[in-house]
Parts: sequence; structure tokens; C-alpha cells
Amino acid sequence: MHENLLNELFQTINPIKGKGSIHAAFVKDEYEWAVTSTTVHIKKGMTVVKADIDLKVGEKTSKTTAFGKLNISYDKNKNQIKFNVEKISFEIYADVFNNDVLLSTVDITSVYQPEFYLPGPSKLEQTIEIPIPNGPDILVTAKPSSYQIKIVDKRVDVLATYIFEKTLKEPISKRSIDDKTSNN
Repeated sequence: MHENLLNELFQTINPIKGKGSIHAAFVKDEYEWAVTSTTVHIKKGMTVVKADIDLKVGEKTSKTTAFGKLNISYDKNKNQIKFNVEKISFEIYADVFNNDVLLSTVDITSVYQPEFYLPGPSKLEQTIEIPIPNGPDILVTAKPSSYQIKIVDKRVDVLATYIFEKTLKEPISKRSIDDKTSNN
């Protein structure tokens, strides 16, 4: 599953809005925020969510960025890949004598916590018939035995390990003769 698919999905849910208040040493004010754009970045072994935020503190408006983690897991029984934003936050600064001073770190996870499921890999569980000219046909059943999520550059892979079981199939001609004799 490529990160572009996830990015398109996240874009459809925006904007998501929230509000709060700052109670810092020298500032007490209300703020409002809105997630306007979300991008998922998948790198080997990690996933990062970056959300562009429109921020209004008092009468001042600005733009900032929230960063968080996208948790990815696989439910083998449901054959679904689960995605949920685990933690995402942004910081609010004030300009004090031409210096940026951190007023608050805002954890928006309680409001901005998208969780969704996408279908897992199609299951290969099937039986393959292999004809053998001088003997009974062989039936091979492929069954998934384990799954693993692998996070690689720009995508999420669900890897499956299969086991194969072999059984012999009676030739059709022998079954036809036996079926006719058992009915008489």
C-alpha cells in the first residue's frame, strides 16, 4: 500500500477543528486551530504524520505544523490493515522582544485521531491440481501460515508465508467405475 493512497484518504477528512486556551506566565488567551492538510511520510521502519494547521490565537492568525505518528497494524482474522494516528501535536509561540517563546504544546490527538481499516492482502488459500501422466493427479493446497507488516520507503507491505499440503487424487476413470459398481 503506497503512502499516496493514505495521503488521498487523509485529505478527504480535512478540515478538522478544535480550540483551547493558553495559561502561560504572561499570556492568557483562547486559540482555535484547523487541520487543513495532512501528509503521511513512510520511511523504513517508521511512519510520520504531518498536518498543516491554521492557528488563531486571540486576534492573531498564523500557520504552523503538527507532527505525529501513524500506527499501523494487521488483523489476521479480519484480513484488515488498521491505521490510526497515535499522537500528534503542535507548538504555540509568542514573539517576545524579537524572540520566539514557547507558550504551549498542544496535543490534538483527542480531537484529531483518525482511525480506519483498509483491506488486507487477498488470500491465496486455494487448491492447485497438478496432472501426473503416469499416476494419480496431485492436489496442492496453499494455506497462509503467518503474516508480517513491513514498513519500507513510501509504502506498507503485508507479507504472507504459506505452507503447502499435498494430497493424491484418484484418476477420474477409476472413480467412474467404482461409482457405477457401488450403485448396482
